[in-house]
Amino acid sequence: MSKEKQAGSSKKQLSTREAKVLIPILKTLNKSTKLLIKLFTKKLSHQEEQTRKIRVLIEDMFVPPNHQSQISVTTLDMGKTLVKEKNQIGYNQIMKWEKDYRNRNRGTLL
Repeated sequence: MSKEKQAGSSKKQLSTREAKVLIPILKTLNKSTKLLIKLFTKKLSHQEEQTRKIRVLIEDMFVPPNHQSQISVTTLDMGKTLVKEKNQIGYNQIMKWEKDYRNRNRGTLL
């Protein structure tokens, strides 16, 4: 009966001599697997970081809506402006804002 129990179980007790031979081998194997696990962990964290960067780039991208652009055009006469006060003769004058407007960069003046 004892042989039948041993044949069915997967555990096997090692002799002292076998254990002394296998212990250094298992220690080396454990060190190697720890290094391999660290390597895989670093690779996984790097890939997750890259995925986060890509996700942020995609979320921050602005896709303009599908519509036509319009340009707002305003015309104004730069130069002498006819100033006329009530019941008086008119005269030409350069306005104060026109001098200031030329110095500011407000786009293209046509």
